[in-house]
Amino acid sequence: IFTSFMLYLNMWGGFMEFINLSSTAATLLITLYSRAAMSRSKMILEDKKAEEIISLAGYDEKKLKVSLKLQALLTLRAYLMDQYTKDFIKRYNGNCNIIQLGCGLDSRYSRIKEERIKWYDLDLYGTMLMRKKYYKNSLNYKMITSNVCNLSWIDEIDCLSKPTLIIGEGLFMYLNKEENELVLNELCKKFTNCEIIMDVFNTHSVRFSRFAPSLRRVNANLKFGFNNHKVLEQMCPLEHIETMYYYDCDKINDLPIFTKLRFNFRRKTGLFKKVQRIEVYKVKKSGK
Repeated sequence: IFTSFMLYLNMWGGFMEFINLSSTAATLLITLYSRAAMSRSKMILEDKKAEEIISLAGYDEKKLKVSLKLQALLTLRAYLMDQYTKDFIKRYNGNCNIIQLGCGLDSRYSRIKEERIKWYDLDLYGTMLMRKKYYKNSLNYKMITSNVCNLSWIDEIDCLSKPTLIIGEGLFMYLNKEENELVLNELCKKFTNCEIIMDVFNTHSVRFSRFAPSLRRVNANLKFGFNNHKVLEQMCPLEHIETMYYYDCDKINDLPIFTKLRFNFRRKTGLFKKVQRIEVYKVKKSGK
């Protein structure tokens, strides 16, 4: 009885940790569960760390009601960003920085397993308090506790001139336009050899995000989206490199037949293709 009671307390404690997060930070539970579920089913990518954390937290996954479609989209997003990160590291032979803003409990550093680089994960105090239960700082890996808009965190990056990839997965859409403009312009000033990869929504999705069941459950709303990549180029000195669409990823063939058919239909017809996507930019060189 005592053992069962202690197990219950441990599970409730993990549950309360998630509940006590801010609404935006609590969205990490949706992405974490999605990757864990896909990993358990051996679809899209392997994320043993996500499986482990979800299990240790003891959270009732059914309460989230994350659809298979959303699980797949979030995991496709992670996979595509993983691939771009690997390519970036290879391009510079490991002599580079990777900075992940709003990292949540993401395990990208563990998934990529590249020890030559300097990797920085940044998030809010409450999230980092949780993260440090599952991850440890090391010589080439550092966790930074900060609000992304409090730009003093940049001082903790060892070499700003080194080729740098900044990852904003599930982040910039939760900042308003003014916050996005502030952060992106400062990044462009500080990092001279830098690329930024982010996932974005179109304006229609942002407008109706308050009706999304999974976001409503954690009381989070999208604040910023755009339909044309030139929007950011007009806000700050960024140059567009590439757009990636989830439905074009060959990993959709890993999905159950009906989900795969649904995604393939959207890919071929273009329906909803541009609703969610990944945009990649580079900081313009001075004088351009």
